[in-house]
Amino acid sequence: MITAVIDGVGAFRSHIGSAHGRGISPPQISVSEARLAVNVTHSIVTFIMDKLGVRST
Repeated sequence: MITAVIDGVGAFRSHIGSAHGRGISPPQISVSEARLAVNVTHSIVTFIMDKLGVRST
């Protein structure tokens, strides 16, 4: 299940991101979509770090 979420965030980033030459009119992203992507990514990284026993400073 977590891999499906990671794949979805990656696909969203690839679709919306500007790193692949989107031209002068890139796709628009709403604040709520950006916030969702950031928060999901943060939660996944925190979960993985907790599972691996990595201590934050």
